[in-house]
Amino acid sequence: MRLGLLVTGVTYRHPGVLAKIVATLDVLSGGRAQLGVGAAWYEREHLGLGVPFPPLAERFERLEETLRICRQMWSEDDGPFVGRHYQLAETLCSPRPLSSPRLPILIGGVGEKKTLRLVARRPTGSKAGWARSPRCWPSSNRRPEPGRRVSDRPWGPVRRTRRNHPTDRAGGP
Repeated sequence: MRLGLLVTGVTYRHPGVLAKIVATLDVLSGGRAQLGVGAAWYEREHLGLGVPFPPLAERFERLEETLRICRQMWSEDDGPFVGRHYQLAETLCSPRPLSSPRLPILIGGVGEKKTLRLVARRPTGSKAGWARSPRCWPSSNRRPEPGRRVSDRPWGPVRRTRRNHPTDRAGGP
């Protein structure tokens, strides 16, 4: 059994702090944590909480950088990180995660153009997908046609999941 958030929006926490939170959970759980993160989608929640809601392209850029920061912080490399959106003088993370060979990351989203390509480029990745209606699910989680590749990595290692939520039947929040 793994522990962690299903998927947190990348906009809610600084990636350095998020990496430390998940690493600590991994140590406390004896190596059973996972990070669930996505580009964020619920504008109403952002506005209600006073959290900036950047355009989709920027949220995906931040997601890419967050994934890179987490991987670096969970490795032996504690050097600086310089990205477009985040700069860390040092990527210190102590204690390091216990999960081996690496802490699993579940990338949440439903789109083939951005999410699936991002997942396929990760060393270990999952795609969490959900739709407003259960009947929309098959189109948001279909496998690429035979012979079609979304990256240099084969489709096989990508694990897909589905979240069932009571609001799915009612049209969502």
